[in-house]
Amino acid sequence: MLILVGTHEPTAGRGLRTQLESEGHRVLAVAAPDGQWLPAALRVLALTPSPDLALVDALAPTFAGADFAAVARRSAAGLWVVLRITDPTPASALADADDFILTGAPPAELAARVRLAERHSAERAARHHEASPAAPAARRADDEPPVPVCQTCRRVRDPAGRWEALESFVSARVGLRFTHVLCPICAKPG
Repeated sequence: MLILVGTHEPTAGRGLRTQLESEGHRVLAVAAPDGQWLPAALRVLALTPSPDLALVDALAPTFAGADFAAVARRSAAGLWVVLRITDPTPASALADADDFILTGAPPAELAARVRLAERHSAERAARHHEASPAAPAARRADDEPPVPVCQTCRRVRDPAGRWEALESFVSARVGLRFTHVLCPICAKPG
């Protein structure tokens, strides 16, 4: 996962980078005092590939992380934004974030937040794939209930209760075309 870390604390930025890289992530860290990392972080969002996760300070001396989150929503579709907060943090500072984590939280908690972002990224990719023209062929069998098939004639009952040939049923849903031939076993005289 490609992760953008934005913080006004350079030491915290190095620590986050070290932890995330040790877990196998690629990290783009931007750290500068007084919130000066914001312009650089916004430029990072324009990169290809763009980050999957932004882990940024909720409050900095000159801006709020919610400002970053709001801009990120417009410029990086699907970016998961986790704000690093101190206690207490005003609710307005969390407005456009997907999640938050306390600064100084244990490494296991940060890892859990990253796993959540990974699941979100995978779900987003699956939704994008399902929206593509080839998606019906890629659907998983356990996404839908079992399809009733007659034991004798092999006709299939569709959700509307109509019985149709297996080939027609599959063709309508997956786009495959069928032709009929004899397999070697059936072709043997008998």
